Amino acid sequence: MTYVSYREARRRVETAFSKLHLTTEKVPLDSALGRISSENVVSGRNIPSAHVSAMDGYALRSKDTSRGSAAAPTRLKVVGKANPDRSGLPAAVKGRETCYIQTGDPLPQGVDAVVRVEQAVLDGFELLVKKPLKQWKNVMKRGEDVHLGQMIVKKGGRLGPAALALMLALGRKDVEVYRLPRVGILSVGSELTTGDGSDEGKKVNNYAHLLAGFLRELGAEPVLVGVSGDSTDVIAGSISSNIEGLDMLLTTGRSSVGLGDSVAGAVASLPDSELIFHGIKMLPVRPTGVARVGRIPVCILPGHAVSATFSFFLVCVPILNLMTGIRSDARPHTIMSMSAQPITNSRPFTSVYLVRLTSSKKGFLATTMPWGSNSLASLSAAEGFVMLPPGASIRKGGEIGVTLLGDSELTSTLQV
Repeated sequence: MTYVSYREARRRVETAFSKLHLTTEKVPLDSALGRISSENVVSGRNIPSAHVSAMDGYALRSKDTSRGSAAAPTRLKVVGKANPDRSGLPAAVKGRETCYIQTGDPLPQGVDAVVRVEQAVLDGFELLVKKPLKQWKNVMKRGEDVHLGQMIVKKGGRLGPAALALMLALGRKDVEVYRLPRVGILSVGSELTTGDGSDEGKKVNNYAHLLAGFLRELGAEPVLVGVSGDSTDVIAGSISSNIEGLDMLLTTGRSSVGLGDSVAGAVASLPDSELIFHGIKMLPVRPTGVARVGRIPVCILPGHAVSATFSFFLVCVPILNLMTGIRSDARPHTIMSMSAQPITNSRPFTSVYLVRLTSSKKGFLATTMPWGSNSLASLSAAEGFVMLPPGASIRKGGEIGVTLLGDSELTSTLQV
């Protein structure tokens, strides 16, 4: 095993998979929430399509109010009133006239401002305006929200509720998106069982479900392909028989160079395969590797919970990002926090630490968890992780970037 720096590992991943993109599909807008757009969505119309009132009030010509004051208000004749169905709204308003208008109603011809109903003073059939109104006051001009030709969603953009609502307003019914990636998870180790009760005394293959959960949160479709034996031939056979129809394969366990650790060798033995790297100068993810079989990325992850999680977010997620048309560093998300205590990395490699986040008046505080590679309890209690180069130190209160273990991890932090 030849260890490479994390920077070099990412560079190799970028080189190997930068042109690897999923196919696309057209889906209805009501099924597109959270998907990644594979097209540039451009507005084919103005919103609003005409000048409209931004308030309930009285539409008028701003120049008619230029001399209005509290002592000598401008008097305008009320000539119409919009009903809820917009009937009663005159097509045009002449000089020194006004009409009642509702929010969203198109302005009658000739007017360019609106007096809010809360500020309107009526004297019989006349509106008293006690100060000048600027042109377009309380008016949303044509195209002010969205103008013709405006970019609504860029290719590679995530489709959120507001974007989908806007697309509906523009008359769209569907959108082209990247297909959800199908990611296989192959657990390696004769000591593992699926947990159905048939193999008493063996370890439950719960780490496959851990990774499957992370994949679902990222919008991927996990496929648990089962448990493989330990020998190189058996592992190679398991990969060959399960990789068809997948967009990516994750293996867990037997990733090191110890006795019985043979995943890298199994992958390398397959036809049309290439080992991109095996071994990162980073603790506790040193035995992580990435390969390809044909065009399919294969991520070789350690068999411990925390190590596998770190490897997944640091190596696998960037590949998933590239496949789905977004930047390799778009996920996972990193937030700035203050360290709740001094942190020193005395190890010879870059080290990764789980952290808990708490909120304070000054921002987020990050507290490191007990160090280890296989503590599910620590992983369950953590919101993210931090990376420190060898010999680096962070003082108490110092700023540090925390990479989140999912988009929802701040929810528990912000709960009272």
